[in-house]
Amino acid sequence: MMPDKTDRNGKGQFAKGNSGRPKGISKQAFRDLAGQAIAVLEKLMVSGRGERTRLTAATYVLDQAYGRPMQSVELTGAEFVGQLTDKIRAADPVLAEQLAALQEKVGVELQ
Repeated sequence: MMPDKTDRNGKGQFAKGNSGRPKGISKQAFRDLAGQAIAVLEKLMVSGRGERTRLTAATYVLDQAYGRPMQSVELTGAEFVGQLTDKIRAADPVLAEQLAALQEKVGVELQ
């Protein structure tokens, strides 16, 4: 069931206070089905036909139980960092002081 077009503002976005969930289906209705959904996941995880199906179900269960693993991000580009810190120093003296304190604490000189 699609939401009524009247739930949308002039830009086609949902109006404030409305969502994309069809009227009449509450979050509680979805929560009531959670036990069945978990049973389906368990069945797929244990006796799914393909390894990919079992792995996907197991991954989903673990993600829901413990959250997704954090992803690491490698930051590079000393020139960019230097330009950024120069702009911070020029724009806001308070942030410049906080940046200096952070540099001292970490022991890294940001250009």
